[in-house]
Amino acid sequence: MTTTMLLTVHTQMILAISPTIFLICISSAIRGYFQGKCNMLPTALSQIVEQTVKLACGLSLCYFISGSPALKGGLACLAVTLSETVALIYLTICYKRNNFHNQNTLILPFKQLIATLLPIIMTTVTIPLSRVFDSFTITNLMKSFLPNATSLYGIYTGSVESITGVPVSICYGIATVSLPKISK
Repeated sequence: MTTTMLLTVHTQMILAISPTIFLICISSAIRGYFQGKCNMLPTALSQIVEQTVKLACGLSLCYFISGSPALKGGLACLAVTLSETVALIYLTICYKRNNFHNQNTLILPFKQLIATLLPIIMTTVTIPLSRVFDSFTITNLMKSFLPNATSLYGIYTGSVESITGVPVSICYGIATVSLPKISK
């Protein structure tokens, strides 16, 4: 594939996945509303619906439509957008069906909201930032000793970090579920 064709494919992949930014913002707001009401069921079910649709659409599109690996990557990106759309539709139906729309909803003052969110954001950002720092530091240190430092670091990040990420993701799940009860 030529460079121009790769840029075109990458542009199409970005276009296929770009609506998810908008969809995730709305879904997160609705999920946060339910979590604030200590009702975790719509959030959990919407995430299950999202993952199921993503898997079904991604596999179906890649299996039934023949083409290059780049095209299949674009179809997988499209499956992510479709799954986010279905999850948002599900959350909207839950919101309207349960008639949670209440004009007397308490809105937290801005300072209190920032004071609550800042530690959570800092905790969430710490691990990805440390991984970026590690990628530069470890690779550069290993290059002076080994000729294949980048490939060895790739093995480390592919297998070791995915295993060590499991407890972290479980902790994030527990923190997400417990936050409404703690803040109440």
